[in-house]
Amino acid sequence: MVYFSGFTRIPAHRRDARRRYGRIWRVLRNYEQAVRSSWGNRAGTGYRTVKTLVCILVLALAALPAAADMANPGDGITLSAGFSFLYGGLDEYAYSGGSRTSRLAWDLHPLVLAGTRLSGEYAGVRLAGWLWYALNESSGRVRDYDWDPATGILTDYSKHRIHQLGSVFSGISASFLLRITEGISITPGLGFRYDSIRLAAEGGFVESPAGSDPVRVYGTSVIYRQAYYIPYAIAGAEYRSAVYAASLGIAYSPVAMCEARDSHLKRDRDFFDTIRNARFYMLACSLSRSFSDRMAATLFAEGICIARTRGESYYVDLSTGYRSPTRADAAGIRTRYAVLGLSADVRL
Repeated sequence: MVYFSGFTRIPAHRRDARRRYGRIWRVLRNYEQAVRSSWGNRAGTGYRTVKTLVCILVLALAALPAAADMANPGDGITLSAGFSFLYGGLDEYAYSGGSRTSRLAWDLHPLVLAGTRLSGEYAGVRLAGWLWYALNESSGRVRDYDWDPATGILTDYSKHRIHQLGSVFSGISASFLLRITEGISITPGLGFRYDSIRLAAEGGFVESPAGSDPVRVYGTSVIYRQAYYIPYAIAGAEYRSAVYAASLGIAYSPVAMCEARDSHLKRDRDFFDTIRNARFYMLACSLSRSFSDRMAATLFAEGICIARTRGESYYVDLSTGYRSPTRADAAGIRTRYAVLGLSADVRL
């Protein structure tokens, strides 16, 4: 999660740089072990992406000047840990001949997240990285709609429970603090997000045709995963006083990418979608309070929207191994959610 957690008082002394970066490395190593433990050997691209983000962050933090005579108010390394609630939803679409044929609307009502954030600030440069995990298993319901592409008439409808299978939200960012007046700065920057959401549809009922008597279904029918790769630019402002700090930021990307895999277990088919050049929007704000030179608490919120975008798709028949041709504009996605969280912040 992108938010600002800052200390507004100058520490009484600076620790030795080697000791400080040793702590950073141990924290990031724990990140890697947690990801491997959670995803196992099947992590694939997702695991490698998070590992790459961790390496970039530790190298960037190590490159920042650590000399005491270069310190400014707010400089230092901060480790944050906390909980947050994510509420919203995501949609997947299928198209044929330009017409919409299917929509699955997945609830995120809510996801309960726990995670950490590591940030470093020196001489007006701030680097940050974060890693959050979804803890709860249930996140609401998924509704499946199917239409006749020729007439646009709803033909089938189903509704199922959602089982959350291990979703991860991570990223890194770099920003510059450009002071306007005493205590007020603007903060332009760049960032990269990797978010992986994994959900399964279980139980529920099917109406075929739509509106007919529902027929109960059992077991897991669909497993769905979305992986987002989002480079973005962010512009923000922040205010610092002796005790409080507040920030507000707006982020945008016209080149968000999503890779999705939709496994229909009862049909023995896996659908693979690739969505490029999706528009990503984010509004983030935070309020921090310092309790001492080393301790603070931060309340933060985010709103995120990824606009409805089409992309290419193909499927694999698992019973025969047949791979269909890749079709352009055959799949689509849309995501929107809000996050509200609280963290405890410790200066290392």
